[in-house]
Amino acid sequence: MALDMGTNAIAYTPPIGVVRILLNKAEDLRNLEKVGKIDPYARVLVNGIPRGRTNARSQTLNPVWNEAIYVAVTSANQKLAIEVMDVETVKEDRSVGTFDVKLDSMFHKGTDDKYLEKVDNEPRSGRLVTKKGAKGSVTFYVSFYPALPVLSLEEVQEVDKLEKKANLEKKKGEKLSAEEQKHLKEEELDVQDIESMYSNKMKLDFNELLQYNTGVFSISILDGEVSQTGLYVQAFFDGNGEPTFVSPKIATRSITTGWTGDVMIKELEYSNATFRVTKDKSANKAEDCICEVVIPTVELIKNCYFKPSILTLSGGGSAKLMIQTSWFPIAVSKLPQADLITNSGDLTVTARSAENLISADTNGYSDPYLKFYLNDSKNTVFKTSHQKKTLNPVWEQSGSVVIHNRVNDYLRIKVMDWDAANADDVIGRAVVPLSKIDPENVTDLDIPVVSEEGGDGGVLHLSFQFSPRYTLSVSKTEKKVGDIAQKGLGTGLKVGSTVVGAGFGTIGKLGRTMFGGKKNHYVAQGVYNNAV
Repeated sequence: MALDMGTNAIAYTPPIGVVRILLNKAEDLRNLEKVGKIDPYARVLVNGIPRGRTNARSQTLNPVWNEAIYVAVTSANQKLAIEVMDVETVKEDRSVGTFDVKLDSMFHKGTDDKYLEKVDNEPRSGRLVTKKGAKGSVTFYVSFYPALPVLSLEEVQEVDKLEKKANLEKKKGEKLSAEEQKHLKEEELDVQDIESMYSNKMKLDFNELLQYNTGVFSISILDGEVSQTGLYVQAFFDGNGEPTFVSPKIATRSITTGWTGDVMIKELEYSNATFRVTKDKSANKAEDCICEVVIPTVELIKNCYFKPSILTLSGGGSAKLMIQTSWFPIAVSKLPQADLITNSGDLTVTARSAENLISADTNGYSDPYLKFYLNDSKNTVFKTSHQKKTLNPVWEQSGSVVIHNRVNDYLRIKVMDWDAANADDVIGRAVVPLSKIDPENVTDLDIPVVSEEGGDGGVLHLSFQFSPRYTLSVSKTEKKVGDIAQKGLGTGLKVGSTVVGAGFGTIGKLGRTMFGGKKNHYVAQGVYNNAV
């Protein structure tokens, strides 16, 4: 396969901004299952094309997601819709219902003819509709953040080319013939037309462009090769467990038809991009893949902005992708805390002590210990040892838990009385909203305990330390009982541990292209890569 750098450019329309859809919850969904309940997730579509989705919730008709989906828009007239889907592990996912989102009130321009930021804090509700009628509703919030009006690389090159050409002609001065003067006049008019067309856009150099930490990252896959036929290329960004975009099915080992995709990057300084090749286009980040690479998004911009470069994926198989990238800054005053890297990470909980706990034993004391739970889970994430015969225990014990949504998650605490002969008793309960925890500093909290009768149950002295990082909030998909019944029990269950990512890629130069050429290209190599 011959490779011609720069001839496979794919048209991309710069966005006017991004729409943020916070998908809060759904209620009273239609149950499509004969056994059990559906596993619903919500997705956002632009002009009928899926652009982002939440994680699925298991076995419920009333899911709570609290996940934000950002989609780039190129026009105020684009059609945006929300659809709730049911996960199917054998067949295609099924629609539970859909509705259109009205955006008329979101797009406004200022006196300078530039779009304005619009944050709507009022909840909206949409009624889900299918061919069978309307059933169920979704509660959501909408915001719009405008793109900074800057010249794209193509626009900058167009302006520079015409200006340079016009300047060269001017240097000839009086030596110009009548025909040449006419041609020069036409060139000057072309320059004026282009300058007028782009007069409301700023011309930033590359370093100035990268000073903007929030923006739309677009990527074009121009060419490439994979290790076998019938595969897909997936792209994941930051903490997303579901692919941001997926390629068309690659029928041969060569990628001959390119494609493009974009994603809103909230914090470029922390952002990571993961590219994977897989047999299943809907596989999440925890599923097995053929090969992958993880690389800081900013490195992709630095190395693939001015000209296409080659990305190398490795693992059980291998792949090479020729890509080119763009960066369009977004003008945002302040993003919600729930959308930043400080919303996920590792939480260390230290149970220091307690005072005035409830007496549960005949001796007037208790043998207290604490059990911690995340949200509504029935599984403990941390448990202290018990302290004998005291209402004022001192533990000074720590445990850690992975947090995916600090702003909306909470810890439930059961204050227990240990009993050597009988079952342990609950003598009090407490709740800690994790939004109270400072993600950058140690947080000490005094948490009131409520007794089982609803009265004063004492106070807990707890300490919290949070270490932000992007976490994986999805797991391998297990086949549903109904799906197994349809396919036959012989198919078995899909189980196993999650896949560990390849880690950050490194940028290095190659003396030869992936197809034997002599041009230098940048290659992002995963930790499994062999020397090229």
